[in-house]
Amino acid sequence: MYELCVAGGLSFVRRTDGDQAEHVLESHWMSTWAARALWVQIVTGAAG
Repeated sequence: MYELCVAGGLSFVRRTDGDQAEHVLESHWMSTWAARALWVQIVTGAAG
């Protein structure tokens, strides 16, 4: 599962794997603009 997390003008993307959130990865905090661009890449399959 992927989440776009936004707070105070900054954002990050969180990825949770496993049935009970066994493994969580988060991007670094970045501008909301940059996080939304990353989000679009993820949901369109363009992220590498």
